[in-house]
Amino acid sequence: HFDMIRFEASKKYNPGAFSEFSWRVRTGGFLNNTFIPFYDFFHFNAQPFPVLLDDYEDSFMLPSFYSLSTPEFYGEAHIRYTTPYLLLKYLPGLSKTLMRENLSLSYLGTRFHPGYTEIGYSITEILLLGEIGIYAGFDNFKYRSTGLKFVLRFG
Repeated sequence: HFDMIRFEASKKYNPGAFSEFSWRVRTGGFLNNTFIPFYDFFHFNAQPFPVLLDDYEDSFMLPSFYSLSTPEFYGEAHIRYTTPYLLLKYLPGLSKTLMRENLSLSYLGTRFHPGYTEIGYSITEILLLGEIGIYAGFDNFKYRSTGLKFVLRFG
């Protein structure tokens, strides 16, 4: 037996044509966690595979599955900014494509694990159905890992 509480807030805002700013904050925890088996821990959305077949909003792209799971209180935040003109779209040849660029920042804090931060840069709308991105992860702001992601969206 256990009791868990959770609070979540999110917002999407369109600051301009084809641009989007979104954020999501989530916090929660267990009120009584004395005898919680691992399968009842709170498991965060980690997507460690380099090739994904869906759009994973509010996920951590680098940690392995279940490595961030917790039976304690936690705080999680995700911020993403999408725009058609950030860096690469100013280059000749790419300026007339439909590609959009994304910046993302995610953070996770739990009681017994170090604060995990992940930053990312990605390009979406590649051939109208793909995304490619590079992500860097940090434990307590100390470098942990880097990874490349390919996302194919069929839906």
